[in-house]
Amino acid sequence: MKIIIIIGSILFITLMIYTYSLIEENEQYLKFISNQSQVLEVQKDSLQTLNDTYNDLQKDLALSIDSIAYLIHSSDKCINSNNLPGPLKKLLNSKYIISLFSINARPSKRTTLLNDLSQAGFLVSPGYDYDENPSWMADSSTIFYYNPNSIDVAQEISEILSTENIRFTLSRGDGLGVKKGFEHLTFYIHYIERDTLYLE
Repeated sequence: MKIIIIIGSILFITLMIYTYSLIEENEQYLKFISNQSQVLEVQKDSLQTLNDTYNDLQKDLALSIDSIAYLIHSSDKCINSNNLPGPLKKLLNSKYIISLFSINARPSKRTTLLNDLSQAGFLVSPGYDYDENPSWMADSSTIFYYNPNSIDVAQEISEILSTENIRFTLSRGDGLGVKKGFEHLTFYIHYIERDTLYLE
């Protein structure tokens, strides 16, 4: 009987020690998780600050470029932007953001379109090529602008891409997916490959 009591006591003590160790490990784990959550929160705040700073810098850059454009257009030597030397024209274009969306387009054609725009000085985003037609995709190749004062730039984009034998129409979009405050700087291109006049 004493042996059973002793064995039982040993098992009880062992169980208590094991339980205590589990509780201690759990507390350490919870403390670790809490610390990680605090670190992630700090990183989230830092990323938000960086994003806000980037947006502010982008707006400042656009304002600076607009100031340069005003000075240029005010001079007697330049009547409009088409008269500008190449580097200055690219500087003016560098404030505009263009994204390209397409349906089953050849990668080589998408690359060519993006390169043409990039060489003209525009800030380009590859956008996305879809396997199926999204509900918001235009029925034909279209350049969307989101500010009435941006139509001239949209026309310039159309003229640049016309060298690729594509018919583009211009349309003022409703602003879906456009960052607020950047409507005058943003252009979305919907490319439908069947609108290419001929295939290489």
